[in-house]
Amino acid sequence: MKITRVRFSNGDTAGFLLGTEYVGYQAVLNEISSIPELTVNKQGVVRSVKGTLPEVTMRQYNSFRYSALQRNAPLVRDIQGSFSAWQRKYSSMALYLSGARQVGKTTELLKFAYNNYEQVLYVDLSQRGVREAFESAINRTNSSAYLVMSSLCRGILGERYFWNAPSTILLIDEIQESPTVYNYIRKLLSLECHLAVTGSYLGRVIMSKDFFLPAGSTYDLELQPLSFKEFCRAFNAENTLNKIDVFGKSDNDDYVALTKLYELQLRIGGYPAVVQAYKQTGDVDSCVRLIANLLSRFTDESSHYFVDDKSKLIFENVYRASVFEQLSEKKGTAKLMTDEITNFVKQDTKLPVSRNEVNSAISWLVYSRVLGYCDLYNNGDVSQLLQARRLYFRDCGLLSYLVRLHGVDVASAKGLLAETFVYNELYRLHKKAVPIVANPVPCCSVKNQYELDFLLVECLTGRKFGIEVKSNKGTAPKSLSYYEENGLIDVAVIAERTRGGKSENRNSIRIPIYTVAEKFPYI
Repeated sequence: MKITRVRFSNGDTAGFLLGTEYVGYQAVLNEISSIPELTVNKQGVVRSVKGTLPEVTMRQYNSFRYSALQRNAPLVRDIQGSFSAWQRKYSSMALYLSGARQVGKTTELLKFAYNNYEQVLYVDLSQRGVREAFESAINRTNSSAYLVMSSLCRGILGERYFWNAPSTILLIDEIQESPTVYNYIRKLLSLECHLAVTGSYLGRVIMSKDFFLPAGSTYDLELQPLSFKEFCRAFNAENTLNKIDVFGKSDNDDYVALTKLYELQLRIGGYPAVVQAYKQTGDVDSCVRLIANLLSRFTDESSHYFVDDKSKLIFENVYRASVFEQLSEKKGTAKLMTDEITNFVKQDTKLPVSRNEVNSAISWLVYSRVLGYCDLYNNGDVSQLLQARRLYFRDCGLLSYLVRLHGVDVASAKGLLAETFVYNELYRLHKKAVPIVANPVPCCSVKNQYELDFLLVECLTGRKFGIEVKSNKGTAPKSLSYYEENGLIDVAVIAERTRGGKSENRNSIRIPIYTVAEKFPYI
């Protein structure tokens, strides 16, 4: 077996490559009798029985690990730029990465870590032995952060020592599994190393009284399914999107190519594994099976965090109820969304389901990034904000699977998918580090009988943009005309499958639906 020494930049041996597998120094020392090529001298130092070993630096080995991750997960995500900004300016806080299951959080964090740090310590709290070792170290060392990390490194991680420096990053995955570790984050921030935490079910953190980390200790980021820009990048069309003109002045082939990609994303969504599967096979049906499995696994795992035996059935019916709530003729009005969905679930399951149970399920799905809230500007007045008046699925692929599963007619499904696509693209505008539009989430609006799909307020100018979504090119929507004629909006926008241009309706504009976030404010 070929053995290679891996050393830190200070010359110390960090560990060894046994073939191609990296094993930390302490782990090798503990199992030295199983490795005939190595021995321990009188000073307790691990050495080769045949002389000098070939060697690589830890930075070099990390570059190998980064390249391997790139090969297995080649999609290039915008979140890497946000990670870099945190490292440069905000690393005194813990990077706190949220996002739905299977959206790529761990992969993207490991890519960043191996590309930017020397010592990468990855701790997965979903592994019982690792979780117990971490908690035991916290309790045993009387909360000394350095001793906790030294114990963890020499113990369960098998490393020679903990290098407490900015060149080290500690990645804690599935943080929701341990209130003890979560509540210890502030103490870990006393160290010089950088700290990042993530988890797929952070709803447990928010909804449980056992987790009490005060605000101000974390730098919050969210990884979402692929945006349309990232989707285009995956299919080598990002430059086409960047240069496309929203008023129809680009080459017709470019509009056709982007429209095809838009329609594909409506069908398969933006989960990385699904997109990668389509790139490899071109088979939509196999992508749908992946989505179905993902949703089923998510439901099963989420149910484990609820003690009630009927929780899985409630989750499944909340999915269905959310679809039909969006299809209802009057959305986001005086009736609370939770009441509507509770009534739907009660009628469908014939179980004694309470409003609190349904509300807990909805909250869980929102905090776990399966569903997203949409707020309401009441009466077209941006000072009258009503929160959480609509629900949207956070991925078009999930919704596309559900509308087919529940027999939604084609025309309604098209409209719902188009609106969901726009919601998720606008959501990214609302989550920019430097605010571009007001409010943390997208907003709709209702005045009298006129419903506006989305109303955006530009932060710098205060201009109000009314957006109506059309699944196919058609006439100007009545609600948009009403809002424009009554001075409730400054810019009227119709987002649809079009090349774009001026509308026949006064000053409204038509834009290609896939440019709704990327080309805002459309000037």
